[in-house]
Amino acid sequence: MSYRFLRYEQVAPGVVSVVLDRPRSLNALNRGLQLELVAAIETAEADPDVRALVLSGAPGPDGRSHFSSGADHKELAGTSDTPPTRDELARGFAGIPRSALPTEPPLLEACTLLENADLVSIAVIDGVCTAGGLELALACDLRIAADTCRISDLHLANLGNIGGAGVSVRLARTVGPAWTLQLMLSGEPIDADTAMRIGLVNEVHPASELVAAGVRLAELAARHPAAVVAVLKGAVAAAAELPSAVAVRYSLLGRALLRRQGAYGDVGRGKP
Repeated sequence: MSYRFLRYEQVAPGVVSVVLDRPRSLNALNRGLQLELVAAIETAEADPDVRALVLSGAPGPDGRSHFSSGADHKELAGTSDTPPTRDELARGFAGIPRSALPTEPPLLEACTLLENADLVSIAVIDGVCTAGGLELALACDLRIAADTCRISDLHLANLGNIGGAGVSVRLARTVGPAWTLQLMLSGEPIDADTAMRIGLVNEVHPASELVAAGVRLAELAARHPAAVVAVLKGAVAAAAELPSAVAVRYSLLGRALLRRQGAYGDVGRGKP
């Protein structure tokens, strides 16, 4: 399908790039972009040749990249910049699956899809990353950041709420309750070094090298059979959510299943 608010392309064997493409609004997440994200993630999941997804934000007119400034406040206020025509709406929604039209915010659907996907997702964070942008990044398996990024959560400061796509839950599971409360209550941004120190991001790179570093990491992940990645992601999730003994048993069952069917067996999406 064609996209209006994002770019989707294969950038390496087994790796697709999804670029949030509303640079003049710091890649703010209007409803159209959220729906297209759902469609793009479902497309990647359904493609037997895709094993990793790199999520980033398009550079602004000044050339500086930003991940996402979160929800589109113009749209929230009912003053979205350029209302689409009826034809544009028809073209835009023609390729959107019905499952992408839940009663919850589409961003929640996108985050849930990213978190539960068999493929490996990597958020490439530069510039502004806040609110809904942070929710998207947290839903990815891995996060790498530019040394110029500024990460924050402005849900409380700007909207008086705690987010609609699970930021408080995923942030607490990633950095712990104390840092979650500090980020959400203060609204103040942290830099890349702090984000790495508290475990919010995996790597920090110069801004000029960030996207290439994300693709390299995705290529490493894409080398592994999808079946193995699916079981690994399930075991890691179990470790965070289940008692230790139960989580270990889960991992052993996964290992036994892989050995029984072989690393290239019909597990997960059945990708070879």
